[in-house]
Amino acid sequence: MKEQLAPGKIEIPIIFRNVFIKLFHLDLSPVSLILKNRYSHQGPSARDPQDMLRSLLAMTLLGVTFIDEWVVLFRSFPSFTIISGFLPD
Repeated sequence: MKEQLAPGKIEIPIIFRNVFIKLFHLDLSPVSLILKNRYSHQGPSARDPQDMLRSLLAMTLLGVTFIDEWVVLFRSFPSFTIISGFLPD
């Protein structure tokens, strides 16, 4: 079952709504400040640490216990991408 958020926007299944709301209102900006110096300045740009943490929190709140399983779900469903704070491809 899905609920349309707004015309032309990606739909988020209702069962994921509570997780989305919890993570949407969670301020993880201090994580970026803490981890900023741990990231390399060489190579491709790194993902924002707060988005990475938000993704791990979403994975945990949704009961996914294996990162490989999360990656498959993450790539298969745009709503997981949104919940994690990333833009869908």
